[in-house]
Parts: sequence; structure tokens; C-alpha cells
Amino acid sequence: MAELASTSRSRHLAGLRALESAKGASPRIRDPYAADLATHSLQPTTGAHLEAGDLSAADAQIEAISWVDQQLAYIVDTVDTLRNEEVNQVVLLGDGLDTRPFRLRLPSGLVFYIVASAEAHSIAVAALAKREAATPRGSLVRRVKVHADVDLERALPTAGYRADRPSVWVLEGGVLESGEQLAALALQAAELMSRGSRMLGTLPPWSSDRGVEDLLASIGLLTDSLPGTAGVFAATQLHLSALQQDTYERHSLAAEETDEDFFGNFS
Repeated sequence: MAELASTSRSRHLAGLRALESAKGASPRIRDPYAADLATHSLQPTTGAHLEAGDLSAADAQIEAISWVDQQLAYIVDTVDTLRNEEVNQVVLLGDGLDTRPFRLRLPSGLVFYIVASAEAHSIAVAALAKREAATPRGSLVRRVKVHADVDLERALPTAGYRADRPSVWVLEGGVLESGEQLAALALQAAELMSRGSRMLGTLPPWSSDRGVEDLLASIGLLTDSLPGTAGVFAATQLHLSALQQDTYERHSLAAEETDEDFFGNFS
């Protein structure tokens, strides 16, 4: 099973979003809730509490988060071409202080599954209630509380997630502490992603683009070529989810027993 990091990394990312939001007329991220979620206040002109050598790394993280924001907005506004079906399941994995359901302009009818520790959810719920944050009309946020050892295959379906329907996953690499964490979470996610579903993410500071690309390819996720970008990844699930595979096998067996042809159109 995978493990999630402590909330300190999520609070740090919230602080970076707050800093960017305070930059003036055209910030790359507008997050009115981030300051309430951060570990401490940040001075918008100097980036206080950030060492000078960390400012460039922080800027790269903000650029990566902004890129994921844009890609997520595009995907949920696009029809899944494999089944001519809208993507309305969004899984936000690892960062319980993620504010995307509240700060982005997204279409209605989405269901967000935020997977994080109970501690992170408690912090987020209190801060967002204070600011009266709201999701797009007709959308839902379902907070999936997990313990230190994450079991996505149990937790997400219990919350209503369907592994036989299109989804988009956002993996926040900035909260991860090791390659083992990334591998375990990605593997569990792949089991729950229907064919054609998408995964977006920011890379952990310690990882390489090539290393993540190889990891995702090993579990059936084909990464996109992203010239001119750094610190991010995007991938498409080429395989059936575990649920789809089980359905396929049951239909195939039933077809064999009745001596009928089955062409795999079971979605």
C-alpha cells in the first residue's frame, strides 16, 4: 500500500499559491483560500520565509501547478472520444488542501474525490468554511479520508467512484517524499482508471521526467510529449481498469457458454 505525506508539504504548497495570488493584476494562480491553508503568511513582494535559493524552485512549482490547472479545465470540458462520454469524475490525489474544485472555473456536474489524511481534510474543511467556498453549481466534493497506508481500491468505490467510467486524476508530486510513494500511488490509480482516462501531475522535486515516464509506461499509462514544459506529466490509460477487465472476462465466459460471439463492447 502507498503512504501519504504529512500536511506540512500541503501547507507549503498553499503558501506558494498564496504568494502567487498576491502578485497583482495577472498572477498565474488565483487562490483566495490559500493564505488560510498555509503554514504561515508570506510577504508578496519578497517571498519571506523562502530562502533566496528556493525562489526559483518555488516559481517552477507555481508554473507546474498552473499548467495542471489549465489541462484539467480542458479535459473536463471535452468529451471522452472512446465512448462519446463526458468526463465528470476528478480524483485529486495526495493534497488534502487542494482548492481546485473551489477556485477554478469548471463546468457543472463534476464529482471531485479528494484523497488525503483525516488531518488534512479537517484543516481544509475549517478554512474553506470560513471563506464560504463553493464548488461549481451542480458539482460535488467528496472527501475520501485515508490512513497512513492508502488503499484506493477500497476507499474510492466506497465514496461512489466508478472504475468503469472516464476519469481524470491529478497527482500532486509536491507532497510526496519518495519514489516508492509515487510508484505505489500510480499503480493503485492505474487499477481504477478506465481505458482512455487521464492522469495529470506535478513531479516531485527529487524525480526526473524520464524516470516518471518509465514508471507510468510500466503500468500501462502512456505519457504525452510535452515540449517546452518542465516539472509536469500527462498520461493516458491504455489498459482496462480492474473492474472493466473483470466485466470483460465475465462476458467472454458467458459468450463461450452460450456459443455466441463477444466483441468486447461492454461499457
